[in-house]
Amino acid sequence: SSLKRRYQILIEQRGGVAVVEAKDGACLGCNMRLPPQFFNSLFSSGEIQSCPHCNRFLFVKSAEQA
Repeated sequence: SSLKRRYQILIEQRGGVAVVEAKDGACLGCNMRLPPQFFNSLFSSGEIQSCPHCNRFLFVKSAEQA
């Protein structure tokens, strides 16, 4: 699918790192601040979200996992 193709492109372009954690309002892949509303939406959205700066896929740890 297109998601798999996008993942493969990110692996090639970003040194093998396509999925990174978003923590404390920032992407830990590119260390750029994420817009506050976007960061908050990562906790509730069931969709795959990408960093608006580096395009890597983002995940967040819930409060119980931290």
